[in-house]
Amino acid sequence: MNLLKKILFYLLLLTITIAFFIQCESSNPLISNPDFDGEYILEWSDLPKLQSGSDFKLGGFSSIQYLGGREYVLVTGRGPVLNSVDGKVEKINFLEPDYTTEIIKVKLKDNNKIEILDRNPIKTLRDENVSGLPVSSGYNEFEIVNSNIEPQFWGMNPGGIVYDPSGNFYWVADKYGPSLYQMTGRWGELGEQQGFANIVRRLDPFLGLRKYYLNREGDGGFSGLDIDNKGRLVTIIEKELLNYPTFIDSVGNVHTVDTLELNRNRRRFVRFDPAGEEFGKWEQSALYEVESSDFDGVNEEMVSINGLAMIDDTTCYINEYGQSNGNTRNLLVKVILPDSIWTSPTSEGIFGKSLETLTYHELDSAGLSFAVKRDIIDISSDFENPVAGITKVDNGKIAVLEQQNYGIENGDVDAGTYDIIKDDVNVKIIEIK
Repeated sequence: MNLLKKILFYLLLLTITIAFFIQCESSNPLISNPDFDGEYILEWSDLPKLQSGSDFKLGGFSSIQYLGGREYVLVTGRGPVLNSVDGKVEKINFLEPDYTTEIIKVKLKDNNKIEILDRNPIKTLRDENVSGLPVSSGYNEFEIVNSNIEPQFWGMNPGGIVYDPSGNFYWVADKYGPSLYQMTGRWGELGEQQGFANIVRRLDPFLGLRKYYLNREGDGGFSGLDIDNKGRLVTIIEKELLNYPTFIDSVGNVHTVDTLELNRNRRRFVRFDPAGEEFGKWEQSALYEVESSDFDGVNEEMVSINGLAMIDDTTCYINEYGQSNGNTRNLLVKVILPDSIWTSPTSEGIFGKSLETLTYHELDSAGLSFAVKRDIIDISSDFENPVAGITKVDNGKIAVLEQQNYGIENGDVDAGTYDIIKDDVNVKIIEIK
C-alpha cells in the first residue's frame, strides 16, 4: 500500500512539474534572430503598370502562398488608397476607384529576381470585375472621401489567399466584413491565354460566420489564411474586436462598459471547416494574446496581426507588427493551436459576453485557454515594413512577403495628397526550427 502511495505521489509531482514547464514555455517563448536562406526582389523598374492608364505600378500584395517548386501565388489588396480609422469606422480615399483585385503567379529565379508568370483579375460568375471598394451589404462602417464613389455588391480587401487542392479552388480572406471567398479558375500564360478567377461563394457575418465579427476595427478584418492537413481553413482577425456592452441599472439608466483593458491585447484565430454540415460545427474561434508593452514599449492596442502560415495541424507562424511611443515591433511568432483551445459559437462566453471580454477567472471557469507561443523571431532590423504574408515552404522554411503598398508614403486621406517612393517587392526565405 505504501508503495502504491509513493507511486501516486511521484506521478502527481511529475504532472505538476510538466504543467509548470509548459506554463513557463508559453509565457516565456524563446527569442532569436532570423536565419535567412535567400532574398528575392521584384525591382520597382520591372513592375508593370497597375492597369491601363494608371499612374501606379503593380504592388500592394497582401498575401503569399507556396504552390510548389519555385512558384508562388500572390493576391493584391484593394488598390492604392489613403485611409484613417476611428474605432469601427474607416475613412477611405480611393486613388484608383476602377481598380480590379488580382491573383498573381510568380517564380523565384536563380538570380534572386522575382518573375511574374500570370495576372488573373478576380471576377464574378457573370464575368464582372471585383473591385477594391467596400461592399454594400451593410456590415461595413466607412466614410468614402470620394464623392462620386458608391459601395459595390462585389468588393473585397484581400488579407490572405490559400489554394485548396482537394477541390482545385482558392479561398481568399477579406478584411471587409470580414468574409471568406471561394473561387474557381485556371492559370493562363502571360501575354497569351488569359486566365481567370471567379467567385462562387461568399461567407460573411450575415451568412455563415458570427455576427460578433462586425465588432472589428475599421481596417481589422481577416489577415492571413492557410489550410491545415485536415482541410480546415485557419485565419486570424487583424486587430482586437471592439465590444462595448451595455447594462441597465436599478433605476432604468443605461450604462456602457468600456472593455478595452480586457481585450486590448487579445486577437482571435478563426478555424472554418468547409465540409461542416451546420453552423456551430464548421466554425470555431481561439484566443491569442499579443506581447505586452513591457516587451518593447509598443502599446498592445497598436499591434496588428499580418499573415499566417500553418506548419502542421497545430503549429503556425504569424506576424505581430505595431508602432507607438517611438518604438517598432516586427516579430514572427511560432504559435501552438491545440484542439483543446477552440470554442464554438454556442459557447462564445459567459452571460452573453464575448471571448475577448472574459476575465481570466471567467476563462478559467469556462475551461478556456489561450494559444501558446513557442518561439519569437525578431525581424525588426531586417524588415522596414510589416509582413504582408507568410507561407510554408518545403524543408523547414517559410517565405515572408514584405508589405509594399504601391510605394505610397505620407498620405493625407482628406487632402488626397501623398508621395511615391520606388519601393521594390521583397520575399525572404527564413529557416525555422
